[in-house]
Amino acid sequence: MKTILFLVIIILIIIAFIYGFSYIYFGGFLIGYQNNHLIMYKYTCADICPQYGSWSKKFVGKISEAECLKIGGSPEYITYAGVVDHGYNGCSPK
Repeated sequence: MKTILFLVIIILIIIAFIYGFSYIYFGGFLIGYQNNHLIMYKYTCADICPQYGSWSKKFVGKISEAECLKIGGSPEYITYAGVVDHGYNGCSPK
């Protein structure tokens, strides 16, 4: 019984380490895989953090706007005050 409990604790520590590492390395939590790309859950905010931030799903890595559309993603653009004139900001899964 002690051996099983020990193994469960070790497995939980490994899972916690993997999630902690993914947050530090990727800037978010890895949550899935779609169209040969990892998906992460990421927190982003502008100038007032963390009060005015939001969580969103994004593909990991640099994906061009054309590739985003090709894999069935949704391109995201930087907006300020509802104006979309600040460029491409990444790709989200649909």
